[in-house]
Amino acid sequence: AHQRGARRIVVVVPTTGMSGGAQYAATAAMAEAARVLVKSAARQWGSSGVTVNAVAVDPQVFEVDAAISGPVSIAPRALEGAVDPGPTVQWLCSGAAAHVTGQTVVCDGGLWM
Repeated sequence: AHQRGARRIVVVVPTTGMSGGAQYAATAAMAEAARVLVKSAARQWGSSGVTVNAVAVDPQVFEVDAAISGPVSIAPRALEGAVDPGPTVQWLCSGAAAHVTGQTVVCDGGLWM
């Protein structure tokens, strides 16, 4: 993406990577690896004006059972599985977020705090 001239790169990962979860070691490892890659790319490409960020979403988006992944939820049950990360991704891809890079924005309605 960087070689093709992208100015904003956003990677979507499950929140499971930030805490792990029984039976989801591979998913958690993949998510954390992606978050480390985001930080590395942000540092490397920042001087070229490229921002790289991650959006962490409800594990259910990745078919991870929330009961097994162990969330510490304060979210009302009505929000679980109903949060749309699309507007957050759009914002991170816009010029309005040009000052944000190397970050993970949790967009899960309070599932993880």
